[in-house]
Order: sequence, then structure tokens, then C-alpha cells
Amino acid sequence: MAEMLIRKSLGNLADVSSAGTIAKPHDRMPDEMLEIAADLGVDGTEHEARYLTEAHIVRADLVLCMARTHRKAVVELVPRKSRRVFTILEFASIADQHDDRWVDASEVDPSVRFLAMVESFRTRRAQLVQDGLLVDEDIVDPYGRSRSTYEASVNQLVPAVESLVRVMSMTSKPNL
Repeated sequence: MAEMLIRKSLGNLADVSSAGTIAKPHDRMPDEMLEIAADLGVDGTEHEARYLTEAHIVRADLVLCMARTHRKAVVELVPRKSRRVFTILEFASIADQHDDRWVDASEVDPSVRFLAMVESFRTRRAQLVQDGLLVDEDIVDPYGRSRSTYEASVNQLVPAVESLVRVMSMTSKPNL
């Protein structure tokens, strides 16, 4: 769902893909999520799960995870990318506290602006962790649970995606 919401919002400003740490390749979205996706104007009928591999992580400029356990799995798989791995709620929280100080208006290359933003967020995360101020939450995993749990998950995800899109729209063409 996160991939589809981000892609819908950013269009061609970013290359977006998703993979799961326990995904079964080619699994489809559960009916509950398909219905909620449709309510949000997203068609998930063609979405197929895929298992996260090192190759997915290596090519990404930013890796957003739904939960801390996913973030840990990503960092264990490719430790050198740890500076670019966030939970989506962590990233959104930082985005909500952040202004555009990291945007160098003189920098024409959007990729450089994007990477400067990610580095700025990494630095801010380190400071928040040090100060004990980072609220590090997970998106509720609704798989196999009630429709209300799917709704709770999406209710966490939508505002996080909105925060992400707000800061991402200042740059373009990252790989997520």
C-alpha cells in the first residue's frame, strides 16, 4: 500500500518499489486492503509481493520500512546502507519537524538535493535518539487480521506518506 500511495502522489518524481522481509513472491493484496486501497483511489489488483533482496537495497537512495524489525533486517542485509534506512513513521516524524534548511537552492541537481535531505534527516535522527526524543513506532501489521486493523494500519500510513511526499516533492528522481 505504501508503494502505491507514494507512487500515486509523486508520479515520476521518484522510482518507487517495495519488497517484504517475509513476503511470499507473487502473493496478492488481501481483499480488505484492496477495498481500502480502492477507497483511496489506488488500484492494488495487479500488485504482487516480492521478497527483499540485497539488490533492492543497494540500488535504493532511501529505504523506508514499515517496522523496526524490517529496518533491522535491511541493515543486517546491507550494513553500508544503514544511513539511508528509516521506518516510514520515523522519517515522517522528522519531516514534520524539519523545514527546508537542507535545500541548497543553488544546487541544480535534484539527486544531490535529495541525498542532502536524507543525510540531514539521518543527522536529525541521531540527535533525536541521543536526546531520547525520537518516537520510533511501527505501522500496524494488519495481515490476516480484521478489517478494522487494516484501517488502523492505513490510518497510520496515509499521514506518513503525506509528510514524505511533502519533502520529496522538493527533490526528484530518487530510488525508494
